[in-house]
Amino acid sequence: MRKILLGLLVVVVVFSAWVSFKSVAPLWSVPDRPTSLDRVGVVVRSIEVKRRSVLTGLGLGSVTDLHPRGFGGDGCPLIVGENAALWTESEGCVQRRVDFPSRATHVDAVQWAGDAGPEFLSRGQWCCEPFLLDGSGQVLWSFERGDREAVNDTVIIRGASSERDLVLTFNGGGGVLRIAADGREHWHQEDGNVWHAATLDVDGDGLEEIVHSNACGSLVVREADGAVRSSARPEGYFSKFELLRFGGAPVALHVDDGRILLVGMDGSTQRAFDAPLAFSLGEPRGTFVEVGKQRWLVTLISGSHFDRSALSVHDATGRLVYAEVLQGGCDAISEAGPSTVWFGCPDRVVELSLGTAPIAAVRAN
Repeated sequence: MRKILLGLLVVVVVFSAWVSFKSVAPLWSVPDRPTSLDRVGVVVRSIEVKRRSVLTGLGLGSVTDLHPRGFGGDGCPLIVGENAALWTESEGCVQRRVDFPSRATHVDAVQWAGDAGPEFLSRGQWCCEPFLLDGSGQVLWSFERGDREAVNDTVIIRGASSERDLVLTFNGGGGVLRIAADGREHWHQEDGNVWHAATLDVDGDGLEEIVHSNACGSLVVREADGAVRSSARPEGYFSKFELLRFGGAPVALHVDDGRILLVGMDGSTQRAFDAPLAFSLGEPRGTFVEVGKQRWLVTLISGSHFDRSALSVHDATGRLVYAEVLQGGCDAISEAGPSTVWFGCPDRVVELSLGTAPIAAVRAN
């Protein structure tokens, strides 16, 4: 009898472990690539689009931040990759380059010391700790996590007296941490799997708030002191996002299967765009661009885990006028001037010029 009971206990334990595994496996397994992204090339085109290669090669790695009009008003185009930053040669600008230490991840040009800059923030991820570099590539700050969970993201927040601190978000139950560059911990708040974060003056009071996602798919707004101002569940699963302004109000750009969404800070959908190439759990970047006195939305969705990205252009009415499947994980986009955008992929930057004149529509199957 004891052997029978022991055998039944083993069966129950094994079955429970299998059920638990099946329930969590979708959360960490890599999804299959959508078939809509199998073929690289233009999928939809109903306007004239011209493209120009801005940069190819030079070992910049994955391009993660673009400033076609310069940083801080200097007018010198700046391209930031995970290996180096490059100021490109143009009228009144001399080409120069700053190389980064190894294991930099998603590097942004930022303002840290004063209002000039740029400095460079490597935002970190599971494999690599975040760090901050000065304009010549020297380390100003680096994070040692010790026994903390892995870092998911790092952003800079500006305080009431213009001092700047760092906000780190963590995997697992690591929550959200605000620290000074000298390592002083201002506060720590609990949360689960805080995938992505950004800072923005949400309410126009001159103070920045923290906006982040979490394991529940919530859009969370925190005060500078870490207190939760609001938490809401947008449509789809809210994980990676980008903050933009739409109609003067802050919105979070995020994606679901077949749709691009602009979500208010209360979690409500302010605008939804049909986008056949959009896929859930993609990493969206976006910008509004002036085209013929109208504001068009250009969205770049990176899927580096399956070596594809999706570019979509919607006109002011919300109509999809251009869509293209791109090779590789493309992680940066910026308005470069009227009717013009730059987007960045591994070791290349491309300029697109958008026309308003309709052409015979192209729609690939």
